[in-house]
Amino acid sequence: MISWLIEQAVVMTPLLLFLVVFQQFGFKKLSASIIYACWLVIPLSLLFSCIDFTSISTAPPSQPQLMSYQQELVKYNQVIHQYSTPILLVWIFGFCSLLANYLIRHILFFKHLEMKECLSLRNLLPKNIGAYSASRISTPFSSGYFSPIIVVPKAFQADYTKQQQQMIIAHELKHIRRGDLFWNFLVMLIHMAFWFNPAVWYARKHFHLCQEVSCDELVLADKTKQQKLSYSKALLVSQTSKQVNSPMSASFFQQGFYSCRLIQITTSSASNKAYLLPLLVLLILINFSMQFSVHILENFHSGLIKPIMRILPVYPEKAASNDIEGFAIASFSINEDGQTENIKINTSQPAGAFDNEVINAIETWQYKKPQDNVDGVEVQLNFRKQNSQPIKLVKKNTEGILVTPK
Repeated sequence: MISWLIEQAVVMTPLLLFLVVFQQFGFKKLSASIIYACWLVIPLSLLFSCIDFTSISTAPPSQPQLMSYQQELVKYNQVIHQYSTPILLVWIFGFCSLLANYLIRHILFFKHLEMKECLSLRNLLPKNIGAYSASRISTPFSSGYFSPIIVVPKAFQADYTKQQQQMIIAHELKHIRRGDLFWNFLVMLIHMAFWFNPAVWYARKHFHLCQEVSCDELVLADKTKQQKLSYSKALLVSQTSKQVNSPMSASFFQQGFYSCRLIQITTSSASNKAYLLPLLVLLILINFSMQFSVHILENFHSGLIKPIMRILPVYPEKAASNDIEGFAIASFSINEDGQTENIKINTSQPAGAFDNEVINAIETWQYKKPQDNVDGVEVQLNFRKQNSQPIKLVKKNTEGILVTPK
C-alpha cells in the first residue's frame, strides 16, 4: 500500500505540475474545455498503475550487478519493513482527517441552509433536477450525485436580471450534465489518498478553476458581447459573496477565481477539438513512459531479491537467559518460485549457538519470483539483547538483520 502510494506520487507530481503550467499558458491559445479534458490523464494514470509493466521482457541484471546493488537494496527494504506500520498509521490519520473535514463541512453547510422549494426556478429546470432557494447563501450552487438539485439565494430574482438568471442556471446545468459533481468527488478521493503530496493540494485549485472557466465557455459559446458583459456583471455581484460552499457541490462563484474567469470571458479562444486527441495521447504517452520507468526500475533494482515474507529466527531461550549475544552468517539460493534453498551457515559466533534457529527461519522465507535462479545470497543475523546497538557487518554487501528476545 505505502509503496504504491509513493510510486504513484512520483508519477503524478510531474504530471500535475505540467498540467498547471500548461493550463496557465494554454488558456491564451486553446479552449478551456480542451484543457479541462486533459486533467483526465490523472485518473488514467492511476488506472495504468494496475498494469503489470514488469511482464514486458527486459534483460535481467548480471550476478555482479545484482550483488553490487544488494547492500543498498536491503537497507531500503529494512527501512520500509521497519517503518511501514508507523507510516501507514500516519497516512490513515491524514486520510481520515481529510475525510472527516469533508463530511463535517458538507453536513454543517446543508444543516444551516434552510432550503425551500423554489417554484419560480422550477420552470427553468428539467423535471429530474430539484429547484430550491435558501436565505443563508448568496450565490447559486448545484449538488447531489443521483438526485441533483440547484439551490439559489432567496434574493436571486432581485440581485440578477432575467438574462443573468438564465445564464447562471445554464452554468449550473452544465456542471450537472457533464458530471462535474462526480469528477469533484474523484478529486476528493485523490486528495485524501495523496494528502502528503503538496503538488496535489496545489493542482487541486487549478483543476477547479479550469472547471469553472470551461463551464463559462460552454455557456457563452453562442452569446453576444452584450450578453457576455451581462454575465461578467453577474460574476461581479457574486464576488461580494463570502459563502463557503460544501466540498460536494459546484458553485457559480468560488473565491479567488473571479479575475481569471473575467479575463477568459473577454479573451476566450474558439474551441478547436482537433487539439484534444493529440494532447490526450501525448499526456497518456508521457504517463505510460513514467509508469513503465517506475516499474522497470523497481523490477531491476529490487524485483529479484525483494522478500515477500520473512519470519525472523527465535532468540534461543537458553542464550537469552545467559545473556549470550552473537551472530550467524548464512548463504542460500533463491529459485524461480522465490523459495530459498541450499541454506548453509558460513560462520557463527558463538559457534553453533544460533545455527538451527537461523536455518529454520530462512527455510520459511519467500522472495519475489526472479527471472532466473539467484545464488550466493548472504545475510548476517545479529542476536542482540539491546536493539539499540548498531548492526556490525562482518562482510560487505551482506544484509544485516537484528534479532532480539521477545
